[in-house]
Amino acid sequence: MKNTKYFLVVAYAAITAAFSYFVKPTYVYISIAAYAGLFAIYFSILKFFDDKDVQWALYAAIFIRLMLIPSFPNFSSEIWRYVWDGNLQAIGFNPYSLTPKDLMDGGLNTFKNSGNLFHLLNSPREISLFPPLMQGVFYLCAKASLGHFRLAILLMKSVLVISEIISLSIILKLLQKFSLPAKNIFWYAFNPLVIVELSGNAHFEALMLCLWLVAFQYYLENKTFRATIFFALSIATKIFPIFLLPLILCRNKWKQNLKFAVLFSIITGLVFFLYINDNMLRHAYSTELQQYFNQFEFNSFLFYWFNSLIPTSLQPTGGRLLSRILVTIPFLLFVYWSWKNRQESLQNFLPKVVIFWMLFLLSFTVINAWYITPLVLLAVFVPLQSILLFSAFAMANLVIAQQVENEILKHSINSFFLLIVGLIFFKKDFKLLKS
Repeated sequence: MKNTKYFLVVAYAAITAAFSYFVKPTYVYISIAAYAGLFAIYFSILKFFDDKDVQWALYAAIFIRLMLIPSFPNFSSEIWRYVWDGNLQAIGFNPYSLTPKDLMDGGLNTFKNSGNLFHLLNSPREISLFPPLMQGVFYLCAKASLGHFRLAILLMKSVLVISEIISLSIILKLLQKFSLPAKNIFWYAFNPLVIVELSGNAHFEALMLCLWLVAFQYYLENKTFRATIFFALSIATKIFPIFLLPLILCRNKWKQNLKFAVLFSIITGLVFFLYINDNMLRHAYSTELQQYFNQFEFNSFLFYWFNSLIPTSLQPTGGRLLSRILVTIPFLLFVYWSWKNRQESLQNFLPKVVIFWMLFLLSFTVINAWYITPLVLLAVFVPLQSILLFSAFAMANLVIAQQVENEILKHSINSFFLLIVGLIFFKKDFKLLKS
């Protein structure tokens, strides 16, 4: 049996390496086969591995992540915007002050090979939407790489993999604190969506989750000052942890909330002020952010089907109003639930957090596969099988739906996957919500 376990991990590492280094987005059938193979091995690991395998298997999971650092993220075009924003800052421009097209059309001083990089950007007419802490990482990597794009990418991926290693160590400590099986860490450590999208395709959810886990650990230790700092930094990396604010505020006493609010406001204000320090920049960034969530639509679920019922004459105003309503409903429900169950132990409350976060995502106009990684992390502490299935279908949809041009068919495929997730949830996991 031990040899079989070793074989599973070696096979997993081999498929991950082959996929990350040699497979391109145009290799549709190979991509599907690779994803299917990874998830088949992943579910086998979850079934056959136990607490005695944690030490060596965790080293293997870390090795797989380290192995992906030199790979190029072929399945994500965001990496080029990372490099662009970093080099833009290196020559003295604010990434929120002008679009790449403005820079090129205006004949302004540019960095080396900016013309080649410009043609690789997926949104050259928009200012950057990446939050300030990400921009700081872009800048430092651009400066350290001395203008070499590949080296900058290597440094950014190193930051993300180091973040993942720290996250795994904290997860293991939290499992011990909650008296949960150590083998639960495999839910996150070997999840193909997590490995491919965070360590492979260089999405900064890795840094966000790391900072959030540090904050969570300090929160459990009643170290409010440190917890607030790292929680604010996680939001300055990716805005999604702001969804958890009601959970924190409803469980604290009013004096704690006052201290938290003041410190949180100061830290986030300082971090954002480094980049967004005048009214014009604040207006430009907020407008672009609203446009992203109100006008762009990708891989959405609830929004697409409800929006299709709105008459054309009422668009786009109706669509913008709908997007806000759909996001507000689960958020308000979560606020109510957080207040009603504020005395409940945090461990017992986690299943509700996962479910409401999933509803929150399904209400978005834009759902990228890597947005699901926080749910996979939380599922380590909550045995929700539907979340693992959700992550598998997210990767399948990433490949299949991209090859379909018909919007109705594309969303039908997406909805079919989510319907199966829903059925598994109500069959296997719903009792956790009621408990």
